[in-house]
Amino acid sequence: MTDEAEIRAVETARVQALLAADGEKLASLLADDLVHIHANGLVDGKESYLAAATAKIEFLNIERPELRVRLVGDCAIVTGPLNQSLRLRDSGAILEMQMIVTQVWDKRSGQWLQNSFHAGRVG
Repeated sequence: MTDEAEIRAVETARVQALLAADGEKLASLLADDLVHIHANGLVDGKESYLAAATAKIEFLNIERPELRVRLVGDCAIVTGPLNQSLRLRDSGAILEMQMIVTQVWDKRSGQWLQNSFHAGRVG
């Protein structure tokens, strides 16, 4: 499998982990020094992101069309749209979000880990 195919596979696994609220699988795909910048400007590290993604939010649908993968050494920069529907567990509010995302994945000990995520709202 090429590095680009591996990146697409780990991104698919990340999306599936979010939809299943599988914190263990999600944690295995994230670097310990993760910086996750949400579209609203909030910034999470790995632990706070995992807590929010598995306990505070129910992901109803996630689509990642048209991903662009650029490889730079042992890093991959992934850009593209992210369309998702989610429910806030505390209020039950449903949010429909269209964003553009930049992710950085790096290969550590032979495994691709996401170490940066930055989303911005579209429109």
